[in-house]
Amino acid sequence: MPNPLVDRTRRAVSFNAASAHYAKYRPSYPPALYEALEEALGRPLAGVRVADIGAGTGIATAQLTARGAHVLAVEPGEGMAAELRRTLPGTPLVRGDGNALPLADGAADLVTFAQSFHWTDPGRALPEAYRVLRPGGVLARWWNISDSSHAWVAGQADRLLAHFGPEGAAHGAHVPGRADADTAPA
Repeated sequence: MPNPLVDRTRRAVSFNAASAHYAKYRPSYPPALYEALEEALGRPLAGVRVADIGAGTGIATAQLTARGAHVLAVEPGEGMAAELRRTLPGTPLVRGDGNALPLADGAADLVTFAQSFHWTDPGRALPEAYRVLRPGGVLARWWNISDSSHAWVAGQADRLLAHFGPEGAAHGAHVPGRADADTAPA
């Protein structure tokens, strides 16, 4: 019988071999996202201590840093971490994953999972994220959602759902009527 955790881990590490392509082709995030983070924090991102979990090649890490946040990238994959080090050489980076964060209690004002929460075990990752947050801190998870009103995007969504099953939405497939596909996660 397949082990979902082993399968998820195997798929997650597959990105390491293609980290340069991931960095080149993965879309970034709109300014409105960072404005929403500032609203949730009740202050600008400048000076905020951020733990970017599953930082990958550093897409969100770079955008948060550009807004003045003090970002610590946490990344389990060697290939992704190497790409992050190459493109953001001054960014602090620790190897680890969201299920067992190598960070002190209350170390962050903001904990982010940009396109990475679906690679964790939520029963382990959520308590870890809350442990690392300072009192009153903010946990933010986000991902891109495909616009299936375009035929080619809908076809890709169908292929993702066929391959990944219910997890397809976490890989970009829009699932109409599914709450996490139709609204921004809290």
